[in-house]
Amino acid sequence: MTSTQTCKVLLTGMLIFSLFPEAGRAKQTNHNDTINHDAYAFIDKRGKIVFRTPPDAESENFSDGVLKIKTKTKNDEPDSSFMNKHGKVIAEGFIHGGRFSEGLAEVGKRGEIGFIDKTGKVATAKVFSDALCFREGRAPVMVNKGFGFIDRTGSIVIAPFFENATGFSDGLAAVQSQGEIGFIDKTGKWRIKPRFRYVDGFSDGLALVVENNEEFYIDHDGRKVISLDDEQRKRPFIPWGVSETGLSSGNSFFQGFNSRTFRSPCTFCAGLSPMYKDKQYGYISKSGEFVIHPQFQQAFPFVEGLARVCVDNKWGFINRSGAFVVEPKYSRAEDFSDGAAAVATGHNKWGHIDTRGRFISNARYISAGPFHCGRARVQLTGCYDDHIDDKE
Repeated sequence: MTSTQTCKVLLTGMLIFSLFPEAGRAKQTNHNDTINHDAYAFIDKRGKIVFRTPPDAESENFSDGVLKIKTKTKNDEPDSSFMNKHGKVIAEGFIHGGRFSEGLAEVGKRGEIGFIDKTGKVATAKVFSDALCFREGRAPVMVNKGFGFIDRTGSIVIAPFFENATGFSDGLAAVQSQGEIGFIDKTGKWRIKPRFRYVDGFSDGLALVVENNEEFYIDHDGRKVISLDDEQRKRPFIPWGVSETGLSSGNSFFQGFNSRTFRSPCTFCAGLSPMYKDKQYGYISKSGEFVIHPQFQQAFPFVEGLARVCVDNKWGFINRSGAFVVEPKYSRAEDFSDGAAAVATGHNKWGHIDTRGRFISNARYISAGPFHCGRARVQLTGCYDDHIDDKE
């Protein structure tokens, strides 16, 4: 099975990974009160609870300094509101709200999508059949059955005649035309003519693509710079979040924005990319040579100067020379964000560590999300401590 086919098989589970479980009922507590079941909260980097999410609501992570909260109305339509980092509602009453990016968020049901600013004011006069978030000053939108791009005023700057489109990255966006994928610049001109059936989007100047049955990296001019051998092409697929820049073609069931794929961890960041060889992962440079030899069960791109890797079923973090700066001792780990990383201990207790491996929020949560804007989402339900104190 090719990496493209594997991506498509996994697409139906995409939303499961991109959204947190629905939060249940929680009550405000005083010192040493026991938290009710299904309680979720946002903590600061001291581990102090800043606010709890509303009862019977779903929440994600902060994006662009704003948190989206989703509840269901009487007619079962999702109702979205937005909060600042202090838990104060700054906009509410929107159907199917998206996440904020570059100061704007898409809201509305399919067929009637528009954008709002952080005050809840409508920022675009036009509505679209569908839309994705802004990246690099442009947002992909669907008009009737075609895909194009708008600027922050809502004006169409790239005509909607593509079969599919994703967000810009490194100044280029993947679009589909006549069944194949290529890349355009911000004026809508072809930079790389369509010839691929899967692309992972550009990062650090290179993009992983599939053409015919060959998988390789290309530069901004579409030139092949690193080829993958048979073992590397058939590597175990490990998703690295839902891609905002990747695109897969060839399956009508996934046409439209739902055809976004999981992003491959074989993505260049800071000049290095994880790569498979001899049934293990190491890291290659942009010349395609291994600079950190294959030695890990799993490996992910560098984020904030560190990369999470797995050895003997334990997770730790390495620097660009391949040396461990946080020893592999955690049962699970996530990437660093805002200088902290969520990790789980052997008993599956989640907390956050700093770049030296010191806990900044104790490992006692059922789950823990990444820090954004100094806030991280944690699950208090059934905490291993009987009492979670707001003032801790």
